[in-house]
Amino acid sequence: MNPYPSTTQPGRGLPPPIAPAGPSASPPASASTAPAPAAEEASQTNRLNAEAVKLVAEANESRARQLRELEDILARLQQNLVAESGRLKRVEDDLRAREASLLESEALRRESAESERQAQTRVLELQAQFWPAALRAEAWRPWRERLLARVLAEPTAAILLARLHTATAMESSARPLPLELVRDLGHSMYETCPEDAEKLAQALTQAAGGRFEIKAVRAGDRIDKRFMQPSAAGLVEVRAVSGWAVRDAAGKWQFLADVG
Repeated sequence: MNPYPSTTQPGRGLPPPIAPAGPSASPPASASTAPAPAAEEASQTNRLNAEAVKLVAEANESRARQLRELEDILARLQQNLVAESGRLKRVEDDLRAREASLLESEALRRESAESERQAQTRVLELQAQFWPAALRAEAWRPWRERLLARVLAEPTAAILLARLHTATAMESSARPLPLELVRDLGHSMYETCPEDAEKLAQALTQAAGGRFEIKAVRAGDRIDKRFMQPSAAGLVEVRAVSGWAVRDAAGKWQFLADVG
């Protein structure tokens, strides 16, 4: 066995062989001869940055334009709001003026109505003084008004009113009503208001306080010669009435009812 290793075997304690220099040898790589992707990438990056800046600028310009439009809209809205506020204030002032006018008119209306009511009450009070005491009650007011409305057109109504005023004058002088006047009132009542003759007879009798009594007669009553004076003999039933019967405080019939 050879104790010394062979030097002809490559890789065993010897440096690696050096390739000979020559034209066919490949030159070593250097930085100046490196591929260009880095520069292209940088150029592309610059272009992208420029486009991004442009997009950002356009976006900013768009936002600025939109902001200006919104500011213009806001300014117009504010102008419209001011104008509308002024219009609403004018409307509100007008409504307040109308409300005040209505309140004033309502107050005047109430005052006028109250004055009219008081005047009407006073008129009724004064009118009542021209009627006999038996006819001054409120229940007789419609009847009094109807009679007054007929006076100018109906002579019989005028005569009845004159006799009633005469009775009022007698009462005002504290003198008792003459029975002849009471009889004449009966004639006028049956000529003008026969449907109310019995009611007036009762009212006058009650107001007389026992000084006289009136007996009213109605059509259909049986003839009673104690207080009736028939216009013809042989009558059994009253067919027409032209006056009532009157008796004095002693109960004596002074005037008989005129019937037919």
